[in-house]
Amino acid sequence: GENMNTIGIVYYSFTGNVLRMVKELEKGIEEVGGKFKSYRVAEVKADEIFQQDIIVMASPANGSEEIEKEFFQPFMENNQKQFQGKKVYIFGSWGWGEGYFLEKWKKQLEEFGAILVAEPILCNGYPNGETRKALQEMGKILVEK
Repeated sequence: GENMNTIGIVYYSFTGNVLRMVKELEKGIEEVGGKFKSYRVAEVKADEIFQQDIIVMASPANGSEEIEKEFFQPFMENNQKQFQGKKVYIFGSWGWGEGYFLEKWKKQLEEFGAILVAEPILCNGYPNGETRKALQEMGKILVEK
């Protein structure tokens, strides 16, 4: 309907696990007739993405509990002001460490004044059935938030 959120998805996928997660979220959005645009973070145009009602970001853990360094970290810094008052959702996957990087990312976004609409979904490596289901459900929720 008219009052559905438009969703912009920005992701970085190194091994393909994050992309798999993104696809599940998109499936959920489509199921309820939602609209989304997905961008690889290397190609994202800030003016386009910040026009969407909700910004979804997905990154793998990079080294020592951080989001991806080369593209995502600069994207965050360069657009700090645009996150103010913006609805955001984050998720990601990790291979080693504790997966604490999402908590740090969440804190950064809160400091920027973003509004986190739901708890991050985190998976270790390849997203299992439970994770995929959770992401599909989240896709539906985001459209109607």
